Amino acid sequence: HPEMGCVTFRDAGDARVAVPPALPGRGCAGVGEGGAVARGLLHRCGLPKLKTLPATLCKGQPRAQLLGHLLALSLRGNSIFTLPPARDECFGCLRQLERLDLAENYLETLPPSIGALPRLQRLDVSENKLTALPYELGAGCCAASLRSLLLFKNELSLLPASLGRLTQLARLDVNNNRLIRL
Repeated sequence: HPEMGCVTFRDAGDARVAVPPALPGRGCAGVGEGGAVARGLLHRCGLPKLKTLPATLCKGQPRAQLLGHLLALSLRGNSIFTLPPARDECFGCLRQLERLDLAENYLETLPPSIGALPRLQRLDVSENKLTALPYELGAGCCAASLRSLLLFKNELSLLPASLGRLTQLARLDVNNNRLIRL
Protein backbone atom coordinates (compact mmCIF):
# COMPACT_ATOMS: atom_id res chain seq x y z
CA HIS A 1 0.00 0.00 0.00
CA PRO A 2 1.64 3.25 -1.10
CA GLU A 3 0.00 5.21 1.69
CA MET A 4 1.40 2.81 4.30
CA GLY A 5 4.85 2.42 2.73
CA CYS A 6 5.01 -1.28 3.50
CA VAL A 7 4.75 -4.72 1.98
CA THR A 8 1.30 -6.20 2.56
CA PHE A 9 0.28 -9.79 1.98
CA ARG A 10 -2.34 -12.33 2.98
CA ASP A 11 -1.38 -15.34 5.01
CA ALA A 12 -2.85 -18.81 4.48
CA GLY A 13 -5.77 -17.96 6.80
CA ASP A 14 -6.72 -14.90 4.71
CA ALA A 15 -5.54 -12.55 7.44
CA ARG A 16 -3.87 -9.43 6.04
CA VAL A 17 -0.40 -8.79 7.39
CA ALA A 18 1.65 -5.60 6.96
CA VAL A 19 5.40 -5.72 7.23
CA PRO A 20 6.69 -2.52 8.87
CA PRO A 21 8.39 0.20 6.80
CA ALA A 22 11.75 -0.62 8.39
CA LEU A 23 11.95 -3.67 6.09
CA PRO A 24 14.70 -3.20 3.48
CA GLY A 25 13.26 -2.93 -0.02
CA ARG A 26 9.88 -1.78 1.28
CA GLY A 27 7.31 -0.91 -1.33
CA CYS A 28 8.56 -3.63 -3.67
CA ALA A 29 5.50 -5.84 -3.45
CA GLY A 30 1.89 -5.05 -2.74
CA VAL A 31 -1.08 -7.37 -2.55
CA GLY A 32 -4.53 -5.87 -2.28
CA GLU A 33 -8.01 -7.33 -1.89
CA GLY A 34 -8.31 -10.77 -3.43
CA GLY A 35 -4.55 -11.01 -3.80
CA ALA A 36 -4.33 -8.62 -6.75
CA VAL A 37 -0.84 -7.25 -7.21
CA ALA A 38 -0.65 -3.46 -7.23
CA ARG A 39 0.91 -2.45 -10.55
CA GLY A 40 3.23 0.49 -10.79
CA LEU A 41 3.72 0.70 -7.03
CA LEU A 42 7.35 1.78 -7.29
CA HIS A 43 6.45 4.56 -9.68
CA ARG A 44 3.57 5.82 -7.54
CA CYS A 45 5.83 5.86 -4.50
CA GLY A 46 8.46 7.83 -6.36
CA LEU A 47 11.03 5.04 -5.93
CA PRO A 48 13.66 4.29 -8.59
CA LYS A 49 13.43 1.14 -10.67
CA LEU A 50 15.08 -1.90 -9.12
CA LYS A 51 18.31 -3.07 -10.71
CA THR A 52 18.75 -6.15 -8.53
CA LEU A 53 16.46 -8.40 -6.58
CA PRO A 54 15.78 -7.01 -3.09
CA ALA A 55 17.99 -8.87 -0.61
CA THR A 56 14.92 -9.49 1.55
CA LEU A 57 13.75 -12.09 -1.00
CA CYS A 58 16.94 -14.12 -0.74
CA LYS A 59 17.10 -17.02 1.68
CA GLY A 60 19.42 -16.45 4.58
CA GLN A 61 18.97 -12.68 4.52
CA PRO A 62 17.61 -10.91 7.60
CA ARG A 63 13.82 -10.78 7.63
CA ALA A 64 13.49 -13.07 4.57
CA GLN A 65 11.30 -15.42 6.63
CA LEU A 66 8.74 -12.58 7.00
CA LEU A 67 7.82 -13.12 3.35
CA GLY A 68 7.15 -16.83 3.76
CA HIS A 69 3.40 -16.32 3.32
CA LEU A 70 3.60 -14.01 0.31
CA LEU A 71 1.12 -15.17 -2.36
CA ALA A 72 1.94 -12.79 -5.22
CA LEU A 73 5.02 -10.80 -6.15
CA SER A 74 5.35 -8.33 -9.01
CA LEU A 75 8.73 -6.96 -10.01
CA ARG A 76 7.36 -5.95 -13.43
CA GLY A 77 8.80 -3.02 -15.33
CA ASN A 78 12.07 -2.62 -13.49
CA SER A 79 15.64 -2.74 -14.76
CA ILE A 80 16.59 -6.13 -13.33
CA PHE A 81 19.32 -7.82 -15.37
CA THR A 82 20.15 -10.85 -13.22
CA LEU A 83 18.78 -12.94 -10.38
CA PRO A 84 20.96 -14.84 -7.87
CA PRO A 85 22.00 -18.11 -9.57
CA ALA A 86 22.18 -20.38 -6.52
CA ARG A 87 19.31 -22.85 -6.16
CA ASP A 88 18.21 -21.77 -2.68
CA GLU A 89 19.26 -18.14 -2.71
CA CYS A 90 16.72 -16.71 -5.10
CA PHE A 91 13.08 -16.99 -4.00
CA GLY A 92 14.08 -19.64 -1.45
CA CYS A 93 11.88 -18.20 1.29
CA LEU A 94 8.74 -17.76 -0.85
CA ARG A 95 7.24 -21.22 -0.28
CA GLN A 96 3.60 -20.01 -0.56
CA LEU A 97 4.09 -17.90 -3.71
CA GLU A 98 1.36 -18.50 -6.31
CA ARG A 99 1.98 -15.66 -8.78
CA LEU A 100 5.34 -14.27 -9.86
CA ASP A 101 5.59 -11.40 -12.34
CA LEU A 102 9.08 -10.61 -13.64
CA ALA A 103 7.90 -9.15 -16.97
CA GLU A 104 9.39 -6.10 -18.65
CA ASN A 105 12.91 -6.43 -17.26
CA TYR A 106 16.23 -7.36 -18.88
CA LEU A 107 16.61 -10.94 -17.66
CA GLU A 108 18.67 -13.27 -19.86
CA THR A 109 18.34 -16.32 -17.61
CA LEU A 110 16.19 -17.57 -14.75
CA PRO A 111 17.59 -19.31 -11.67
CA PRO A 112 16.81 -23.00 -11.08
CA SER A 113 15.00 -21.97 -7.86
CA ILE A 114 12.03 -20.86 -10.00
CA GLY A 115 11.17 -24.55 -10.30
CA ALA A 116 11.36 -25.04 -6.54
CA LEU A 117 8.29 -22.93 -5.76
CA PRO A 118 5.76 -25.63 -4.84
CA ARG A 119 2.60 -23.49 -5.13
CA LEU A 120 3.52 -21.39 -8.17
CA GLN A 121 0.50 -21.18 -10.50
CA ARG A 122 1.32 -18.21 -12.72
CA LEU A 123 4.75 -17.14 -13.97
CA ASP A 124 5.08 -14.10 -16.23
CA VAL A 125 8.56 -13.51 -17.60
CA SER A 126 7.41 -11.88 -20.83
CA GLU A 127 9.26 -8.99 -22.43
CA ASN A 128 12.71 -9.89 -21.17
CA LYS A 129 15.83 -11.10 -23.00
CA LEU A 130 15.57 -14.78 -22.05
CA THR A 131 17.58 -17.09 -24.30
CA ALA A 132 16.98 -20.27 -22.30
CA LEU A 133 14.80 -21.65 -19.51
CA PRO A 134 16.07 -23.76 -16.63
CA TYR A 135 15.33 -27.48 -16.80
CA GLU A 136 14.01 -27.21 -13.21
CA LEU A 137 11.05 -25.12 -14.38
CA GLY A 138 9.34 -28.29 -15.60
CA ALA A 139 11.11 -30.81 -13.41
CA GLY A 140 10.85 -29.04 -10.05
CA CYS A 141 8.04 -29.11 -7.53
CA CYS A 142 6.15 -26.36 -9.39
CA ALA A 143 5.45 -28.87 -12.19
CA ALA A 144 2.27 -30.01 -10.44
CA SER A 145 0.90 -26.49 -9.85
CA LEU A 146 1.95 -24.19 -12.72
CA ARG A 147 -1.10 -23.26 -14.82
CA SER A 148 0.02 -20.18 -16.74
CA LEU A 149 3.46 -19.59 -18.24
CA LEU A 150 3.92 -16.34 -20.15
CA LEU A 151 7.14 -16.21 -22.17
CA PHE A 152 6.23 -13.86 -25.02
CA LYS A 153 8.67 -11.28 -26.42
CA ASN A 154 11.89 -13.00 -25.42
CA GLU A 155 14.74 -14.53 -27.42
CA LEU A 156 14.01 -18.21 -26.83
CA SER A 157 14.99 -20.58 -29.62
CA LEU A 158 14.23 -23.84 -27.74
CA LEU A 159 12.03 -24.87 -24.85
CA PRO A 160 13.29 -27.46 -22.38
CA ALA A 161 11.70 -30.90 -22.73
CA SER A 162 10.90 -30.73 -19.01
CA LEU A 163 8.01 -28.35 -19.81
CA GLY A 164 6.13 -31.47 -20.90
CA ARG A 165 5.91 -32.38 -17.21
CA LEU A 166 3.76 -29.34 -16.40
CA THR A 167 0.62 -31.40 -15.91
CA GLN A 168 -1.64 -28.48 -14.91
CA LEU A 169 -0.47 -26.04 -17.61
CA ALA A 170 -3.49 -24.44 -19.29
CA ARG A 171 -1.84 -21.37 -20.84
CA LEU A 172 1.53 -21.17 -22.53
CA ASP A 173 2.36 -18.01 -24.50
CA VAL A 174 5.60 -18.15 -26.49
CA ASN A 175 4.62 -15.53 -29.07
CA ASN A 176 7.40 -13.34 -30.52
CA ASN A 177 10.37 -15.56 -29.73
CA ARG A 178 12.96 -17.24 -31.96
CA LEU A 179 11.61 -20.76 -31.65
CA ILE A 180 12.91 -23.09 -34.32
CA ARG A 181 11.13 -26.25 -33.13
CA LEU A 182 8.89 -27.58 -30.40
